[in-house]
Amino acid sequence: PSPPMASFSKVLGSFSWLCRHSHPISVFGDNVAVLHTPGDFYRTLIEQIKTANNRILLSSLYLGTGELEKDLVSILGSVLHDKRNVECTILLDYLRGNRGIPNSVSLLQDILASNHNRLKLYLYHTPHLRGLAKKLMPQRFNEVVGLQHTKIYLFDDNVMFSGANLSEDYFTNRRDRYLIFKNSPELADFIAGIHRIICDHSYNINYEGTTISPANDPLKSRKCLNKYKSSFEKAMSCVINPSDLSRTDSHATDSVTRTDSHANTDTIVFPLVQMGDYNIKQDEVVTQELLSDVKSSERIYLSSGYFNLPPQYMEAILKNEGQCHILASSPQ
Repeated sequence: PSPPMASFSKVLGSFSWLCRHSHPISVFGDNVAVLHTPGDFYRTLIEQIKTANNRILLSSLYLGTGELEKDLVSILGSVLHDKRNVECTILLDYLRGNRGIPNSVSLLQDILASNHNRLKLYLYHTPHLRGLAKKLMPQRFNEVVGLQHTKIYLFDDNVMFSGANLSEDYFTNRRDRYLIFKNSPELADFIAGIHRIICDHSYNINYEGTTISPANDPLKSRKCLNKYKSSFEKAMSCVINPSDLSRTDSHATDSVTRTDSHANTDTIVFPLVQMGDYNIKQDEVVTQELLSDVKSSERIYLSSGYFNLPPQYMEAILKNEGQCHILASSPQ
């Protein structure tokens, strides 16, 4: 039998300070699973797309153009055709998604035309690539200015977090981390809110292939840029602010009535958002505090394929009293 549910405060323990920075979301540990291989990632994506009944949200740097990607798009098209209640929103990076021919946008054009009432495609464009620089910088090189790099794979009330893009190498031999939360409506609605704000400030590709600019198109003028950034920061802050309990979405219900309430939980999730362009630095602030407050009886484990710590993080690690275990990629 499962152990009795712990109280919210007991689960939090010494991490209660996180409530100052992020809204705590209750889930059940039995609904959380770790995937281990690129094949698991691809199979789970396909399974979740096939079984979705209400919403599918996909966010990635880009969508590849190989056979596996084509199969995924074909399956998505079949689901949208067969299940009239399913709505899908895809968010990609404008620069990476339009690179080369064929590209992410051209691969999606057919199902976009067939399902334009229930399939939306958005492309986020960095507001800092404007004017003469945008005209002169060639493809690929222009991506150094900034990219939309969120990875959100959401199906009804199931959310999968990963660093993997929607491309064949990530489906076959490029291993990343994959964590899926099933039957977690509060977390799903929260992530859907973040996804929606980014989409609202991105370029929409309609069923005819026409690009529709967001309100206050940041590429038009400095004045529009300032309004755009202010709007983005304000809207995103309303979603992620710990004191805001009014987040809703077209598929959401009142968070007060959630069955995964704080009173009966065994796992707490603290989503952290980092968007420096819009003065949103939750992850940076929390990571700094976390690394600075390790007691002598505690250990901290760090792992990254790109282990290049900022100076302030390195200083925090060296000054804290705990033990630090680091796993990084071999230089060879």
